[in-house]
Amino acid sequence: MPTPIDDRTIASRFDGLAQEIKDWSLTHLRRNPGPHEFSPDLRELLRARVPDFERLLTIPKTRGLVVRAAVSAILADAFEDGYLFPGGTEVRAVEKRMRKNMSDSDFNSWRCSTYASIAASFGSERDLLPALEPLAQRIDALVAPFADAQESGGRLKYLHRILYTFATLCLTLLSQPARFHILDPKPPPTFDCRTMDDVLQEYETKYLNTGRPENPLQGRQCSAVVFPGVEKWGNGQLGSEAEWGSLVVVVKARVLV
Repeated sequence: MPTPIDDRTIASRFDGLAQEIKDWSLTHLRRNPGPHEFSPDLRELLRARVPDFERLLTIPKTRGLVVRAAVSAILADAFEDGYLFPGGTEVRAVEKRMRKNMSDSDFNSWRCSTYASIAASFGSERDLLPALEPLAQRIDALVAPFADAQESGGRLKYLHRILYTFATLCLTLLSQPARFHILDPKPPPTFDCRTMDDVLQEYETKYLNTGRPENPLQGRQCSAVVFPGVEKWGNGQLGSEAEWGSLVVVVKARVLV
């Protein structure tokens, strides 16, 4: 069984990933496209994840957030569907069947050992390239209206690095005794300061004397999930010591309200 990773380390790695996506968008995505330049794939994605995208794209401080929300949605789907490593879709399909036919304890042991073996077999970015390249090409094609065509090589190289970081992090999560879920609510939910942070950092969550969190944005409709949250189910144990009733929000979602 792989060594369990503490929640703080996982949160730090996701924070680093969120910063990488932000830096990539600031470096390589600048142009404000017209609606006619959107591909059907991008338009469908934005309608589902950022319903008010046309207005938000006209505002300089939210334009990049729309693109980051689209990229994060693709990453969350890739984690769920197994697009991050060769053979991942098949393994995810087997996993769903196994879960129906095994006890929680047996399934969890199988899942940990299976994904730990998979993670160990992919030692470099080159090993994951057959899965990550199509994903990189899709993202790059979607964001092309926002980018400078002359910088496509550097943009794609940077994107490969982000995807490799995300893929290795996800394989780590999948091999852990606790069950991790990358949350990408759609349509965007109402703001909940227990599980979300304001991506613009205009409003901070404060804690009352009772320990209850409070934020002026509480209950307001979100415009987009710019970076998804991560939750952990279970106490991180295997066998008879495992329990699945506990829930911890390891990473708060970064949302635009």
